[in-house]
Amino acid sequence: MSSNVEYLHKIYCITEDSFINAHTWTTSSALITVCPNDSLHMVQAGSAAIEDTREQRVSLVKDYNNGVSSGKFRTQSLSLDVAAASTGSIITSWPYPVRIYSTDIVSFVGDIVSIYIGQSTNVGLLTANAGIGSIIITVEQSVIDDIFVGAEVELNEGATTDDLGVVLSIDAEGLTITCSIATVNSFTTSASVLMTTVICKDVEIADPKMTIGRSLLGSTLIPSGVQIKLEYQNISAAARHVVCYLELIY
Repeated sequence: MSSNVEYLHKIYCITEDSFINAHTWTTSSALITVCPNDSLHMVQAGSAAIEDTREQRVSLVKDYNNGVSSGKFRTQSLSLDVAAASTGSIITSWPYPVRIYSTDIVSFVGDIVSIYIGQSTNVGLLTANAGIGSIIITVEQSVIDDIFVGAEVELNEGATTDDLGVVLSIDAEGLTITCSIATVNSFTTSASVLMTTVICKDVEIADPKMTIGRSLLGSTLIPSGVQIKLEYQNISAAARHVVCYLELIY
């Protein structure tokens, strides 16, 4: 897409005697000229405006059989230094889609490693308020399109963020998802649904060379611009130098 911003348009509909918001967000800032509810409705000249803007959503592709262009293989390394008794992380992404077939981590027994794809990616909004204690939330179609059972979910509104655990089920017709942890705060329809894909989380290292993914027939598609994050917890009293090797197709 050509823009990093999405726009929600509105226009005053004379037929309905009120402003009508567009039903979908768009990357185009060009003002709309017809009523979103019915193109035959009369609209007020000069009333079109942008109701709201937001950061463009990143679609986390769930197709595991294609998506890369050249099909070339390469190995890439990531490294980080982690101070004693602390946690460090490194983030990378690619300007084109890649498929990661395996990840080798040269590390230290007893430490803890986590790998996330698209951590806390904004995939859409609530379409109904969620009160305290909610595990079922009603969401936009974009959330249903991107989310999957097992994905980690958060709700964010301003300075308030709740961890909703993982997705247990999806009602594609009712546009709801059921989560494993209930909300501890109330959220309105301005709240964003944040999704994280977990490759591994809080895994204790039992072998100095840990391999992830090689036993699986297939690969994980990382869309262009989506970040992959390696988080490493050093539990020792000495500094660590950690190296991660990624085998990928691009």
